[in-house]
Amino acid sequence: MTLISRESISKILLILGFISLSFFFISCSEEKIESQVADKPQTKKKGVRLATLDWQPYVGQDLEGKGYVYELIIEAFREEGIEVSIEFLPFARILNLARDGQIDGYFPEYMSEENRESYYYSDPYPGGDVGFLKLKKSNIHIRTERGMKRFQSLKDLRIGIVRGYTNTKEFDSASYLKKEEANSDLSNLKKLFFNRIDLIFIDPNVANYLISTQLGGYTGSKDAYQFIDPGLEYKELYTCFSKKATHGQKYLRSFNKGLKKLKSKGRLDEILKKHKFSNGRYQFSN
Repeated sequence: MTLISRESISKILLILGFISLSFFFISCSEEKIESQVADKPQTKKKGVRLATLDWQPYVGQDLEGKGYVYELIIEAFREEGIEVSIEFLPFARILNLARDGQIDGYFPEYMSEENRESYYYSDPYPGGDVGFLKLKKSNIHIRTERGMKRFQSLKDLRIGIVRGYTNTKEFDSASYLKKEEANSDLSNLKKLFFNRIDLIFIDPNVANYLISTQLGGYTGSKDAYQFIDPGLEYKELYTCFSKKATHGQKYLRSFNKGLKKLKSKGRLDEILKKHKFSNGRYQFSN
């Protein structure tokens, strides 16, 4: 039997110790690297920054999925792999931010030649009628028509509009009318209820939603209003991208591509149905 010398044993133990120490340092290094990776902030792909307003039933913080238009915007950009950040703000604030390029754009908007100087307009998506709303009990009797261009018959009436909103080209340019600005459609509905104005310019979908959900404390309000048919115009909706934003045109193209995909595969119709829109009308139910 071969005996191992004491010197050989010492060498073997020294080698084994060195190997163990090496494994220890390697293990510590791997843990340190993993820790650094875990602690490092995950950089997300920078996406489009948009703003919108509470404009029920199209979009609103209190709506399911924040409304049909909100869901449409998210899904259209998702089709192109782009993340979306959307903030709810007062409309006047939105216009200031978008005009200066501090955000990439906003939605929804009506077509306006004046706005086209500052914004790139997307392809359209479904909107609704616009026209005049009055109190049923009022003695105001006016005739409206599609594409109405002359409003002389209304020159003695106080007409409520929302500050910053686009209405129709002909109505907006009728400087002889008595137009009274308010901060919101809801404010105008309240003013009309108390006879502080005679008419308001509004989308009947918006009017019906607000009357049904926001004016419950006003006795008789649900049956107090009457939309004057026919509406003046059917308004499609658009997403506007600021011409001063760095990637305005890029996001415009991406949104249009995504929107086209949603339309072609029937997803847009599914979103509209989910949010109770049919043939341009919102089907409200308590």
